[in-house]
Amino acid sequence: MFKRRHDFHKPLPDDLNLTPFLDVMVTLIPFLMLSISFTAVVVVKAALPSPVKSPVKVSMPPPFDLVTQVSTDTIKVWVNPASLGTRPVAQIATPGKDRYSDATLDSLHKVLVRVKAQHPSEKRLALDASPGVSLERMSQLMDITGSLMPDESIAGRPSVDRTLFPDVALKGVYVP
Repeated sequence: MFKRRHDFHKPLPDDLNLTPFLDVMVTLIPFLMLSISFTAVVVVKAALPSPVKSPVKVSMPPPFDLVTQVSTDTIKVWVNPASLGTRPVAQIATPGKDRYSDATLDSLHKVLVRVKAQHPSEKRLALDASPGVSLERMSQLMDITGSLMPDESIAGRPSVDRTLFPDVALKGVYVP
């Protein structure tokens, strides 16, 4: 009837079992030691330069920009067209609708060789075509602007360098 709450007849252990505690500590301490990050505060002494009292003004020339505007009846070659008061370097009439004639391509090529002689290190050319220009005409222009003809040379450049304006972009979508 009466239920005993404590069993006084069961013997108590003489000592505590520390094995599970030590197992946890042996695992936990290396984990904490490996996962902790030690940071040290480093103070760097820097001697900053004194400000210049009168800055030297450097005048930079405008970036080189060669644009060939192509419409159904003309080809205009511009050097730095964003500058005020500039005129086209050349304006070439382009009769016909299918292909450019050899004379038209030759005159454009001569203009580009003349521009390259003035700016030998430049490689970019932008072809800005109106919507009525055929793809065949654009491919002819891209072919003629890439390299020099076999009998042409530019003063001051090695004869093995046959490039004219190899970096051609359409519609002015290029990054200087």
